[in-house]
Amino acid sequence: MSRKYWFWILVFFIMIVGVPFTSSSSADKTITLKLAHDAPSTHAWQLGFLKFAESVSKKTNGQVNIQIYPSAQLGVGREYMELCQKGVVDFGPVTAGVAGSFIPAMNFFNLPFMFKDRASVKEVYTGPLGRKLLDTAEKHKLKGLSLNTYCFRSPLNSKRPIKTVADFKGLKMRLMEVPIHMETFKALGSSPVAIPVSELYMALKMGAADGAENNFSMLSLLKLNEICKYYSTLPVFLSASVMTMSLKTWNEKLDASQKKAIMESVPVLDETINYEYDRLEEVHRKVFIQEGVNIYEGPFDMKSFRAAVKPVYDKWIPMLPPEAQEVVTELQKKWD
Repeated sequence: MSRKYWFWILVFFIMIVGVPFTSSSSADKTITLKLAHDAPSTHAWQLGFLKFAESVSKKTNGQVNIQIYPSAQLGVGREYMELCQKGVVDFGPVTAGVAGSFIPAMNFFNLPFMFKDRASVKEVYTGPLGRKLLDTAEKHKLKGLSLNTYCFRSPLNSKRPIKTVADFKGLKMRLMEVPIHMETFKALGSSPVAIPVSELYMALKMGAADGAENNFSMLSLLKLNEICKYYSTLPVFLSASVMTMSLKTWNEKLDASQKKAIMESVPVLDETINYEYDRLEEVHRKVFIQEGVNIYEGPFDMKSFRAAVKPVYDKWIPMLPPEAQEVVTELQKKWD
């Protein structure tokens, strides 16, 4: 039988056995909420969600219990997000790339060179522009709780340091098959190639590709730094994550004090996730140095990189929802 068949059998099962216990006294009512994600139990997400669940339980005196299902137990991102919209799953954290399929405004994060550094990201994540993006989730049966992770997808290659737009010329760069990513690297002068992650190490070793892009942690875990010795921290794409929950859950299962407890616990979740990501980035940065990788950290002429990808902006920004276009406009006002 197909994977999809068994997936829906599992959904039916958790709907039956996952009915929260309710006592006869409304004051003692307990609610069990499901939080699904597809990262392993050792991932920064899981550590953040455990802290989040602990905080919510404490703030509600045990009335709200969050049960966490890691490692795609309830499906991968797109699957559990569909369940979240239906109210079968209560919390659905995903990368912004996946979120964009459900909340179109989140496709904003696929645009290149929107941010020059961590400080400019934090200003959006925690300010009115981030809230503008998150609030659009309610049109799609979801509630946007927060934005987190500050990692950039930056280029690693075997040929030369990347300091200017000209340095991209002719490089065969492995990318995810995301159209806007492919078009961005073409605009920069490189030749994008689509290679499965499982084949990437050998492809680089054999010269089928000259490089790839991601953060220190992921590139190091794939051992690509053993082959490619030039890494630039150029902030091409931001690897944002979005914490969402079911709007049905928010509106029908929670009272005002429980909603308040959840919102007050979100900063704990974000701080834990970001702390763990930062810790791992520093660990793997040291691995790069130990492996003899030349790390170029700028300065970068962001104006020239943004000028090179203007055709990408011209094509993709008009496709964004109005709220996301407004965020782009506000950011552009602050560009150097």
